[in-house]
Amino acid sequence: MKKLLAIVLALAPALVYAGEIKVSAFDKELEIPLEGVKISVKGNSSISGQTDENGTAVITVPDNFSDGTIEAKLAGYQSASTKFSAADKEVQISMSIQSVIEGQTLVVNRASPDGAEEKTGVSTVMTKEQMHTTSNIGIMEDCMSSVRTLPGVSYSGAWGTEPSIRGAEPREFSCLMDGMYTLFPWHWGGGASIFNPAMVESVKLSNGIFSAKYGRASSGILEATTIKPDYENFHMNLGIATTCADAFAQIPFGKKVGGMILGAHLTYLEPVVALYKATGSDALDMMKRPPYIRDFFLKANFTPKPELDISLTGFFGSDGLEVDQSETKKSLTTHVNMDYDI
Repeated sequence: MKKLLAIVLALAPALVYAGEIKVSAFDKELEIPLEGVKISVKGNSSISGQTDENGTAVITVPDNFSDGTIEAKLAGYQSASTKFSAADKEVQISMSIQSVIEGQTLVVNRASPDGAEEKTGVSTVMTKEQMHTTSNIGIMEDCMSSVRTLPGVSYSGAWGTEPSIRGAEPREFSCLMDGMYTLFPWHWGGGASIFNPAMVESVKLSNGIFSAKYGRASSGILEATTIKPDYENFHMNLGIATTCADAFAQIPFGKKVGGMILGAHLTYLEPVVALYKATGSDALDMMKRPPYIRDFFLKANFTPKPELDISLTGFFGSDGLEVDQSETKKSLTTHVNMDYDI
């Protein structure tokens, strides 16, 4: 009797878990079997399985389970479930792809790199740092000194800074400052440009294909972008060179409000010529008014909203020169009087 009781107790677990159910999972739209579907019985996580390459899985349930619910889960699909009873030997579950898959929010913030919109063979962008050396060469600081070093630009090397783009006439290409056309951005008849390195952030030269909105240009486009004022800190930049001096002040209005730049670019040849005349030399007596340049720059930026940036740019430039000279040669006197003043 004891031996019989021991055999019954040993076989009890096998008798309890005697029911098997074959579960088939397939795609509802494509009607193809799904591999890797996790199958489980609701309320009893210990009874579970996973479908094979044929989309089937076999789970074993105790005989005391008269009925229940089988759940199916697969990444990218909506969870599905179906009822089963003790008499079922096979159960089929159809699954549909999720219409919307939501994940954690990822926000990436990065600064816009210098040289935006640059395209190989179409346009070339030079930043303030790249122009620092070449734009300060010569008696007058000028961004055109950097532009003339770019491919496709030729320059005679004589008086004047107007370059020839792709062999065309200098006046056949257009210059813009902050997106606005400048009809004649030159001083002294082309001797120097208005693009002062102290106020220019970058220049872009397009000597190939450019937008049709620049209809006035035929050989190329030069776009100069001026510096943007600091919204938080006050800056005062002073500079002096061979023939001119610069002064630029950045005035903040607030981090989320805006800022303003006020600047001036002035030559100081008048005292130089006066000192030379004071030495007793008459070589410059014919120069009644020494050549001068007077440029004033104003720019204000306002950002009332992150998606709205308002910019106001103003530029006033003037230049002049007066020469009165007479020369007699073989009883023939030539008198030249030029008074150029803006």
